[in-house]
Amino acid sequence: MMTSRRRFLRLTGSLALAGASLPLWAHDMAAMASGE
Repeated sequence: MMTSRRRFLRLTGSLALAGASLPLWAHDMAAMASGE
């Protein structure tokens, strides 16, 4: 049980990190595309 909980927490953490970094990545791509 402990391993499954740890795996679940790791998965949620990675998803949260991806969700938080996505807007920043999109903003950087837009800034590069606009030539700033």
